[in-house]
Amino acid sequence: MLGIIRIKISNFVELCKDEIFVYLKSTVKQTIIEYISQLDDDSNPNPYDDNNVRLIDQVKQLKIQEFLHLLSRVLTNVRTMLGRVKVAIVK
Repeated sequence: MLGIIRIKISNFVELCKDEIFVYLKSTVKQTIIEYISQLDDDSNPNPYDDNNVRLIDQVKQLKIQEFLHLLSRVLTNVRTMLGRVKVAIVK
């Protein structure tokens, strides 16, 4: 931290904020991709088989219970990510 202050990076908070947002976005996207691919593996008739379907369209096709389970996973992973960011900042 002192090294950053010494080199006079005035936009340190902005840089950290941008990095955290990128990390957050990638964590959420990766969680959704893993969940959708798990559904693809588990289901016999595959409603998500079309390769041209965008990720958001696949999420929109989820049943309410599947969506709630996905939301739970996303929030768990975000909580874990925020804990890692907190530990990294505190060190």
